[in-house]
Amino acid sequence: MKIESVSLSAVVHSTESRSKVIKAIKNILGFEFSYEFNTVKGHYGNELTYIRVDIPKKHIKTFWKEIVEMMKGQRKFFLGDLADRLDDDNILHLRIDKQEAFLGNKALVSTGDALVLKIKVVTYPANRDKIIKELKDQINE
Repeated sequence: MKIESVSLSAVVHSTESRSKVIKAIKNILGFEFSYEFNTVKGHYGNELTYIRVDIPKKHIKTFWKEIVEMMKGQRKFFLGDLADRLDDDNILHLRIDKQEAFLGNKALVSTGDALVLKIKVVTYPANRDKIIKELKDQINE
């Protein structure tokens, strides 16, 4: 199993500070990064800013180890719905609590205001069941 790519994204609501959300991302990543953002109007005319960071290849392995440690800390929670978090393109979807990240804590959540991780997982040959098994094995180590 190989982690091919990782992206992190967040929504900055009109009631939030963009710099605080970027600080939350910095707290999670722990390395310098570049980001892109796009501002749009929400359903009620409110301003929403989308921030996206593509994790550089040189940081993916280390960052993945940190993600696995977070999942180990919440093992029961993630083992139960791990298959639901892996889509048909073998992208693992995880969420990190945005408020906790701002405070310097790393906490995975299933709902709420979050930093969203999309992790592209590959195996050769491509096999969803193999990926799920290998992810479970890593979480259970």
